[in-house]
Amino acid sequence: MNLFADWMTSERWSDVKQVFEYWIRSLDGNGKPNKPDVSLYNHYLRANLMTGASSGELLDLVAQMEDYMIEPDTASFNLVLKAMCQARESEAAVKLIDRMIATGKESKGAVPDDESYHLVVQLLLAQNQIDAALKYIDLTLNSGYLLSVEVFTECVRNCVNTGRLDTLVSIIERCKKMDQNKALCPPWNLSNYIMDVSMQSDNSELAFYGLEFMARWIARGENARPPVLLSVDEGLIVNALTTAGRSYNSKLLDGTWAILKRSLRQKKVPSPESYLAKIYAYSSFGNLQKAFSTLHEFEISYKDSPKETEEDMFSPFTSLHPLVVACSKAGFSTLDTVYYQLENLSRADPPYKSVAA
Repeated sequence: MNLFADWMTSERWSDVKQVFEYWIRSLDGNGKPNKPDVSLYNHYLRANLMTGASSGELLDLVAQMEDYMIEPDTASFNLVLKAMCQARESEAAVKLIDRMIATGKESKGAVPDDESYHLVVQLLLAQNQIDAALKYIDLTLNSGYLLSVEVFTECVRNCVNTGRLDTLVSIIERCKKMDQNKALCPPWNLSNYIMDVSMQSDNSELAFYGLEFMARWIARGENARPPVLLSVDEGLIVNALTTAGRSYNSKLLDGTWAILKRSLRQKKVPSPESYLAKIYAYSSFGNLQKAFSTLHEFEISYKDSPKETEEDMFSPFTSLHPLVVACSKAGFSTLDTVYYQLENLSRADPPYKSVAA
């Protein structure tokens, strides 16, 4: 058996098969046939898998375990599932894992573990069987298992490509509630793609999660040695702020502005388009106090701009029109509040350039 262990370590799979088959036909010290336990038999199954055995051949070997009075465990069936995945036998893999689920409920036998679900989900996603894959992702999460980064990334990609944005939001939210899954994060480029698609669909919740993923990558880059300084494209920021305004999502607005500030790293100020998009969002919310506060910050940031540029940036008829509309949205009650606020702003130090307009 020491020789057997050495060959396992050195991956001499053909030799492992031969020595196991010789040993199983031999007698022990008491003159009785050698009897393997499930762990030893699983090594034999692995050796067969690594030497090219088909899933059907492995299933036959699993069935022969009964001859030795041993029950196959989860690891036994996972080796069969690996063979099915290599051969892209998705229908057979689904049947096998469903059988594991059913027999596990009845006899507490070889129930699927995280590796079982990972193998089946990865196979189904690779074949674009998204509905079936989502079923087993759901079972993975319900069982409290870790969702692998590979499966999570492919799930995100498939959901985005097929327009299942609400389904993706639900999966992300469930993962965030589980300690073992809350750190899952798709790659940087895929996070950008999530943002693009979610904003085209006005899905502000998914856009917020896309921002969260990007914030994690920025933090990882800053903590790396040497640092990798990632930044969010400001055009994407403007679109996110506009989406926040259209969907009345203050959480998305706050998150977008925070990640913009982090991306700029105090080396430059936000663009006029970013300020105007933020003012538009607050105007949509009816939060005039924050809209005027943002306007003040905007004016200070661009106080040295040429006069012609200032007139364009702070025009109540074009760039600031959403704020003007918001000021009169609720009729005289809003106007009274606005006039009082404008009076205070005109006395500010420095005064608001756009108040006179």
